[in-house]
Amino acid sequence: MFGSVDRRRGTGFLECVFFGALGRVYLYICSCIYIGREEVEPGIAIHSDSHLPSFLPNVMAPLSRLLALSASVAVSTALTIAEINGNKFLSPYRDQTVSNVTGVVTAKGPDGLWLRSTQPDGDERTSESVYVFGRTFGANLTVGDTIVVGGRVAEYRSNKDYIYLTQISTPVLQGRLSSGAAVKPLVIGKDTRDPPNEQYSSLDGGDVFAVPNNVSQISVANPELQPKKFGLDFWESLSGELVTVKKPTALTKPNSFGDTWVAGNWKVSGRNGRGGLTMTDKDANPEAIIIGTPLDGTKNPTGTKMGDSVEEITGIVSYAFGFYRILPTTAIKITKSQAPALPPATKLVSSGKCDGITFGDYNVENLAPTSDHHPDLANHIVNYMKSPDLIFIQEVQDDNGPTNDAGTFSRKLSQHFFPFFSNVVPDNGPHASRPAFPASHIMTIRDAGV
Repeated sequence: MFGSVDRRRGTGFLECVFFGALGRVYLYICSCIYIGREEVEPGIAIHSDSHLPSFLPNVMAPLSRLLALSASVAVSTALTIAEINGNKFLSPYRDQTVSNVTGVVTAKGPDGLWLRSTQPDGDERTSESVYVFGRTFGANLTVGDTIVVGGRVAEYRSNKDYIYLTQISTPVLQGRLSSGAAVKPLVIGKDTRDPPNEQYSSLDGGDVFAVPNNVSQISVANPELQPKKFGLDFWESLSGELVTVKKPTALTKPNSFGDTWVAGNWKVSGRNGRGGLTMTDKDANPEAIIIGTPLDGTKNPTGTKMGDSVEEITGIVSYAFGFYRILPTTAIKITKSQAPALPPATKLVSSGKCDGITFGDYNVENLAPTSDHHPDLANHIVNYMKSPDLIFIQEVQDDNGPTNDAGTFSRKLSQHFFPFFSNVVPDNGPHASRPAFPASHIMTIRDAGV
C-alpha cells in the first residue's frame, strides 16, 4: 500500500492503493482533505485537525481498517533494482510485491521491457537491470523513458532443470518521470570485467565434467555470486543488462533457431586453428555466450560457420532454454567468413601397427538406416579423418530409427552404411594407397541416464 498527498490550491488528494498478485487494486480514495498550507511528504500523514472538514471522522474509520489490512500484505517500497536482484541467483524479494521501483527503459521486447537502475550500488555481483514481464505493459513507453513501476518479484523458468530468471511480473506503471535519457550499453571486457574462462560454477567442485555431476542445484543452494571466478555467476550478475560484444567470433554453426555461440574480444582459453574454442579437462569455456532471438523480430543467419567474424553485437543478457544468452536488438551480421570453407584434413594417419593407432569421433546427426547423408559421412571419414583405426560416432540410431523402444540392434544400419565406404576413393597423396575405412561393426549403447 502507498499513499500520496498532492496539494493543489489548498486541497489535498490522498490515494490508498494495494498492489497484489492480480495487479493494482484501488481500495479507497478520499479526496478534498484540507491540510492547510503545510508541505506533506509522500505517505499517509495528516496532522492538522483544525483544518479538517466535519465529514473526515466518517472517512477515517474505514481508512484505519485499510491501514490495518495493509500491514498483512508483503509490500516493499522504494527498492532499487540492485536490491531486488540481490547478490545471489535468486532474488531476496522473491514472491513479494514491490512498488516505487525507478529505472530507465533500455530495450523493449515482444513480452515486456528492461529497466536499468538510476541508483547503481557499485557492487558487481548485483545486476542493475531487470526484466519487466507484461505483454501489454509499456505499449506507450519508449527506450530512454525513466519510469516508476510496481509489481510482483517472480523467478521464472520453463523447465525444472533450468536456472531461474528474476523478473517483475504483473507490472503497474506508477509514473513516467522523464523521457529521452541516454541509454549506453556496457561493453563486456571494458565496462565490465572479462568473463571467467575456465569454470562455470562453484558447485560440484567447479568442474562441469566431474563425475558424479549435477549433484548440487543452483535453485536449491542459491550460492553467492562470484563473477570473477565462475561463468554462470558472471552472466547472472549482468542479467537484464544492455551490453555490447566487441569483435565477436562465431564458435559454432547456428542451431535451427539461429542461436549462435560467440566470444568477444575478451580473454579466452582453448582457441583452435579455426577460431573456435576447444574444451579441455576443467575448462568448459564459460566465456562463450549464445546470441539468441533478435528483439526486433529479425532472424539471425543460419549459414554462419565456426571462425566467422561477426559485426558488433548489442543486446540484453537473459537466460532461456538452459543457457545464458544475449538477445540482440537486431539480427547478427557476418562480416568475414573463414577460408577455406572447410578445415584441412587431419595429418594424423594410422601406421597400421600397434605403435601408430589412430582414434576419431564424429557426430553423425541421427544416423538411421533411412538417412540420406550416408555418402557424405563415408567421404568425410575416409578423406578428412584418414580412416582412423577406431572411431566413436555420436547420435547413431538403431534399426528402427527414432522409435523409442527397448531395441538397440543396428544390423540394418550396418548393412546400409558400410557399403558406401567401398565407393569412396581416397584423395591423392602419400597415403592414398591406404584402403578406405575398413568398417566392420556398429554397436549402439543406450544409457537411460543420458
